[in-house]
Amino acid sequence: MQRNKTEPVGKSYARLASSFASEKNKGTKVKKQKTGIDLPPVYLQGDDGKIADEVPCVDAWPKAQFLVVGTENIPVAQNPPVLTSLALGGCYQGYPVVPVFTPEHCTEDTVFQWEWRRQPKPDITAAKTKTEKRQLQLLLGIAEEQEGSEVVANTMMYTPCEADIGHRLLVSCQPGDGPISKAQCKAAVQAFPTSEEQLSVITKRMALAKPPNTFRVLSYNILAEAYAKTDHALKVLYPYCDVKFLELSYRQVLLRREIGGWDADIVALQEVGRSVWQNYFYRTMQPLYDGVMDCKAGSVPEGLALLWKKEKYTLEGHDRLVLKEVFQQEQFKELREAMKEHVHLLDVLQQVTTVLQVVELRETTTTASEARRIIVCNTHFFFHPKAAHIRALHAHIAMNYLKKTYPTDALLFLGDLNAVPNCAAYDLLLQKQLPEGHSCWDEGSDFAWGDETDTEGKYAVPPKGLPAFRSKLSHDVNLRSSYKESLGSEPKFTNYVGGFKETLDYIMYTPDHLSVSQISPIPDEDVLSANTALPSAIFPSDHIPVMADLCWN
Repeated sequence: MQRNKTEPVGKSYARLASSFASEKNKGTKVKKQKTGIDLPPVYLQGDDGKIADEVPCVDAWPKAQFLVVGTENIPVAQNPPVLTSLALGGCYQGYPVVPVFTPEHCTEDTVFQWEWRRQPKPDITAAKTKTEKRQLQLLLGIAEEQEGSEVVANTMMYTPCEADIGHRLLVSCQPGDGPISKAQCKAAVQAFPTSEEQLSVITKRMALAKPPNTFRVLSYNILAEAYAKTDHALKVLYPYCDVKFLELSYRQVLLRREIGGWDADIVALQEVGRSVWQNYFYRTMQPLYDGVMDCKAGSVPEGLALLWKKEKYTLEGHDRLVLKEVFQQEQFKELREAMKEHVHLLDVLQQVTTVLQVVELRETTTTASEARRIIVCNTHFFFHPKAAHIRALHAHIAMNYLKKTYPTDALLFLGDLNAVPNCAAYDLLLQKQLPEGHSCWDEGSDFAWGDETDTEGKYAVPPKGLPAFRSKLSHDVNLRSSYKESLGSEPKFTNYVGGFKETLDYIMYTPDHLSVSQISPIPDEDVLSANTALPSAIFPSDHIPVMADLCWN
């Protein structure tokens, strides 16, 4: 079928006729000479009958309605909707499952018809010999409906129940009028390995009732798959954590349980892998939420995601702002000029991949004239312990950009700032200024990007003898921190790993528009340290989600 576009379609007819005849005569003694094989008539049929042999392939196939083979008419469809891949991962009772699939030639109007079946349990005792056992294993691996299978759902997402334990699940999907694809989970549905009693510490925290006339905001660094199982993670960061609890298949269902369990109206996530967003989080949250995901700059395999309840908000705008690009705007020209002798610092600012994810949301729960707009900004600041000055500069760039772009709107500033309370970025955000004499400038004076082994020319180190760069930074956005306003101080920690226990995650808001009604306290340290630190069998990330219920003034 892979023919030259300009080739006469008659050559395809001859090739197909020969192939069909050969297939038909397989297993029979047929002379090799073509004269010994009866060739069936093969041709394309269009609106006006047979398409002539001399018509080029590029013109013939789009006009065809049927491929005629002998007495059979086979329908011809051009680019029908299809799934090029369909797969199922592990399945746990009580946790939503969605297939991983790749559609092609599908539009927004394509209707996907799903069907889930519970396959019968295999009778292991019936297999007496090794051959029979091998045949049974092959049968279990075939993604086809078995005798006695039951239909359990007709939706894309399915949550296995107790009756499914010990059974394999078979899912099938037909996009539009395209072909049906099938996939079967590799192993039978099993009970989740961590009990509800063990998970009760999370369940009880999520049970906090939402006060009336408030909206709930959640921010959560979910620990990217790309970082969870590196050698550094296994040997240095999380040597106390059983590797099975670092597997994405285990963590993602617990993360989904937490994200959905809070019943938040707005959710900000950090360290979100593109694949797990597309194939799991977005699809399992979609019935109630809409959302967007933005990767960091460059080739970083993770980024930011924002979700909002469809019944409460509509999206009016979405932007992904790469801070190193925003820094090149006219409003920061004076700051760039002040750095001109500090080329290494300018180089570092051009290497850091930090982005701001910004959405403009409009309420849908009030009349059009009363519907209020809120700007939600999600970010994950640069992590390096010696880069407090970089985080301060990023806070300065972010706040000044947001003030210029949204001068009068209510603002939520959410995320993992990699900034402990009372450090440079934190103080600048809440106090609106950072003095030229702040210690972060001296602390960052010897900060280098990369090292001498860098072969890509990205090595940036301050020249010897050059004084530290200093600048007074300021902005005009009035911000408050939810936990500090509610408790009088920030929590003791939101990031809890073996060698580091500090607060890095925040929900900040503009008090001119909003007030904090309540926050969710962070679990006690004896709970977090029960398995040394995070992550663990109970906590799927090394961060703890922060939550605040806010109200309009």
